[in-house]
Amino acid sequence: MRADRAFTARAISTFGLDRLYRVYPSGNQLAFIKIGGQGGVAQGIAAPFGFLGGLLFGWWQKRSRQKLEQRLAVEDRQNLRELLARDRRSFVLDRGQVVRATIEAAWPMGFHGPQHGIWKFEETNGTKHTLQFEDPAEMREALAVLPGLLGPALTVKAEWTEKAGRYTKPGVPDNRARRQKRAVALICIFLASGFFIWLGVEGWTIQTVPAQYVGYLVTAIGIAGLLGINIWYGGPLDPRGD
Repeated sequence: MRADRAFTARAISTFGLDRLYRVYPSGNQLAFIKIGGQGGVAQGIAAPFGFLGGLLFGWWQKRSRQKLEQRLAVEDRQNLRELLARDRRSFVLDRGQVVRATIEAAWPMGFHGPQHGIWKFEETNGTKHTLQFEDPAEMREALAVLPGLLGPALTVKAEWTEKAGRYTKPGVPDNRARRQKRAVALICIFLASGFFIWLGVEGWTIQTVPAQYVGYLVTAIGIAGLLGINIWYGGPLDPRGD
């Protein structure tokens, strides 16, 4: 029992521990080989140490990735029965056991580490699984092999957007650049309001009007922009462009 292709995905759960799987399509089956456990532990340990912790975490992450790649280079050539026997949490699913499945773009907020897409499927016995792809290459490989194996049971709700450099929901424009432009505009507005208020405190006036009053007006404009009120038609705060 061998496989020609493989991809990696992390099984995530709200109440249980995460499990990192190497998924091997073989004939009409999918073999899920457990290759790792809970993610994000090292990042949580490094977080309190600020910049130094970030450097150490980056080094640790790179080293762990290299070790995993070396390990998989060997295991990808091994017999799947040997790999399945290594851990009781590894398992095999027949194509007929999957009632429905979806592959979709990454969720807006993730709590299980980096994600580039989500794979959800349900078995005939009602068991539901949710896995996330932590690398675009892994999701690309899954999209190359799963449609042919799962057939009509699989629905794909993601497509690669070259401009964004990531998978997005089909038919929905990527507004990341728009949101960034909006955020920069709001920051500039609040900085300007603070500057005018400071000038007013120092006794400056603008055509006899105390500068802080201008600052208060600019602050009100910024708050309106935060609330989505269209106070700048055609500008970076115009919600019609979102």
